[in-house]
Parts: sequence; C-alpha cells; structure tokens
Amino acid sequence: RRTRHLRDVLVVAEIALAFVLLVASGLLARSFVKLLDVDPGFDAANVLTAGLPISQEQHPDPAELNVYLTSITGAVQAVPGVRVRAITSALPLEGWGQGVAYAMPERPRVDAANRRPAFFKMVSPSYFGALGITLREGRQLSENDKAGAPPAAVINETMARREFPGEGAIGPRILVREILPGRMELGSEIAWEIVGVIANEKITGLGDVTSAGMYVSNLQSPTYSTNLVVKSDLPVESVRKAIQSAVNSVNRTQALSDVRTLEDLVTKS
Repeated sequence: RRTRHLRDVLVVAEIALAFVLLVASGLLARSFVKLLDVDPGFDAANVLTAGLPISQEQHPDPAELNVYLTSITGAVQAVPGVRVRAITSALPLEGWGQGVAYAMPERPRVDAANRRPAFFKMVSPSYFGALGITLREGRQLSENDKAGAPPAAVINETMARREFPGEGAIGPRILVREILPGRMELGSEIAWEIVGVIANEKITGLGDVTSAGMYVSNLQSPTYSTNLVVKSDLPVESVRKAIQSAVNSVNRTQALSDVRTLEDLVTKS
C-alpha cells in the first residue's frame, strides 16, 4: 500500500512538473518571437564590427591618438565597397562602455552622490550614418565638433523623455566630469551642450528599454577603448580582408580583434 501511494505521488509530481515545463517553454517561445520583432534602433545589414586594440604607450598623447584613428578610418573608407566607416567606444547591444554621473547646471545643484547615471559613448560623427540611426531633433555630431570647439552632445530619446518631458531638448547643457584617456581618475566638469536627439539604439540588449545616455565626438573626448564599424555596399565577408589590409597599410602591427557582423551581435542578443 505504501509503495502504491508513493508511486501515485510521484506520478502526480511528474505531471505537475511537465505542466510547469510546458508553460515555461511556451512563455520562452513567445518571448523569443517578440524579440525577433524588436527594432534595435539601427540597420544591421552589411555592417562589420571589430575591436581596435590600441596601446597607450604607442600613442600617449590624446591628440595624436585621434590623428592615428583618422588615418585608420580614412584608409578603411578608401576600400572599394565601403560606404561609411566609424569608430565607437562601445558597440551596439554590448553595454554602456562608459557610465557617468551627470547634472543639469540650469537646475538646482545635486551633490555628486545623488546624480543620475547615464551611458557615455565616444563616437566618430559618422557613427549615426553608419548604423542608420534616426535623428529626432536638432543635428547629429559633425567634424566641426573637435578639440577647441564648444563641447557638443547628442542624447537618446530615453534621456530626452527623462529630463525634458513634453519640451524641446536642444540647447540645455549636461555637466559630466571629464573622462581622461587611459586613466582611472576623472578630470574637471565639462558642460556639454545638447545639439541633437536620436532614436533609441538598443544598448545592453534587444530587451533594453531603460538605458538613457549621450554621445560625444571622440575628437572632443578621446578614448583608447575603440571599435571599428564599417557599413558596406557589398556582403561584408567580401571586404573583410581588404579592411584588414587597409588598417595594416597605416600600421602593419595594428590588429583587429573579435571581427563580427552586426547581425551576429543581434543574433547573440
């Protein structure tokens, strides 16, 4: 009798577990189908990405670092089939890269410990065009946003809604302590003027709906954490070797790491 009772209990437990697994798998499948329809905020077709590891010892001067990066991207732009090339401190869907605490100088002062966080991407002005990111308001970054020019920033829609609900976001400034290239400490505060608002680019993954942040030109905020983004008119595999050759024409020891298509990153997410 005890054996039969234990067997009945096990059968009931197995049925319950099977039901839970069935429901869970159904929810997982439904979530997966929804993710397939998510707009990542960029066009991933025919885009190649690669890490661009750069030694600080080789380029200790930030201004010279930007000259070097300009040489690299110029060589890549000359590759037949390449439409747009750009650099970024963090690739789409790969996380914040840099996080900063910010304040709005026109508003009541907030102490550093209570400032809101945001992602902070250093990109070349061509970044938005390379990924087909939509401009919502104002302008994108330009080559005129360089060292010595007034600091300019573009923010995403999430940050615009957070800080300027129901009003225009162009013109106000954002205070952020300077990110010093290759150093752990931060510099003095920089007042970045908001010049544009772009559609949300998914930052931490396809399910990301909360990341608020800003984009600045690498010409105004240099970084050694650099990734190459190349939009091609041809299948990216057909230009991969030519891109590496173009990079090596500037520096034969410059490696490209973790070379992947942007569609690979979307699939991974």
